[in-house]
Amino acid sequence: MRAFAIKKNKSRKNFNFQVNYVCRKLINGMSSKGKKAVCERLFAKTLVHLSRETKAPLNYFIAAISNIVPFVEIKTLRQGNRITKIAVPLNEKRGLNIALQQLVKEARGKSGSFDKNLAEVLTECGQKRGQLIKNKENIEEDATNYKSLSHYRW
Repeated sequence: MRAFAIKKNKSRKNFNFQVNYVCRKLINGMSSKGKKAVCERLFAKTLVHLSRETKAPLNYFIAAISNIVPFVEIKTLRQGNRITKIAVPLNEKRGLNIALQQLVKEARGKSGSFDKNLAEVLTECGQKRGQLIKNKENIEEDATNYKSLSHYRW
């Protein structure tokens, strides 16, 4: 009978993000070429970076995502020869998809490691500042400008 040496984990935090729908959507959105395990590790590293700032990184992550989910979308509608822009309200899934796509795009646009960039973008969103918050505010401002044409849609 052989004796096996038991290795201790170096203060590695295990996050149960498999259960959360928003986490799974982000991991699937991050993955390219089917490398889902790599994206899960990157997301776990991101949560470790977030845990340095807050005690509950998953709650902070969801709060940051809820800050950047848009409620309206600007669509173009063609009627005859003229093209008009109208504001269309979004359902929850579509708004979440748009927010997660913008989050991944913003984190990929920065230089450096992806997990640190994603953590930085999430902290900016959690503090209600940064580029993604500005994008959401611009969309909502445009929606109020095109509100007079909303009768075309309803």
